Amino acid sequence: MTNLNQVTIGAVNSVARGAGNESLISLDMRFAVKAHTRRGQPEIGLGLVPGGGRSHTPHWNAHIEDIIPRLLLFPVEALGLIKQSVNVASRPQLSDTVGDADRFLQAASQSKAQALIVDLLQLTRNHSTGDVELYLGESVHLLYD
Repeated sequence: MTNLNQVTIGAVNSVARGAGNESLISLDMRFAVKAHTRRGQPEIGLGLVPGGGRSHTPHWNAHIEDIIPRLLLFPVEALGLIKQSVNVASRPQLSDTVGDADRFLQAASQSKAQALIVDLLQLTRNHSTGDVELYLGESVHLLYD
């Protein structure tokens, strides 16, 4: 996404965790549709290194639609060059990303991490809409009590 010349925009209506949050992070602009939007990496609560939907809210869709015509004023090539400069300063090196993925796999293969994952699935009943999942930051201690 960061290599596209076009500006990428995303809106979160409720919760973005794990791969959804990572996808969101890769965008140029991110908007929280609700005041209590939650984002995060559940791997951290399990002691793991992170490995690497469209909003229907009219207010934010309108806000995003207001930005798009302004962005279209600029030549896409110029936006691409600006994004390249930003990427040099802000994007991790590929070797760092590969290293993080290796550390994730190493940590996830440990028996304690696998037991925590099983416990988390039991606490959430493998659903992403329950209280434990929606309030994971506040609930993670349940895995260790």
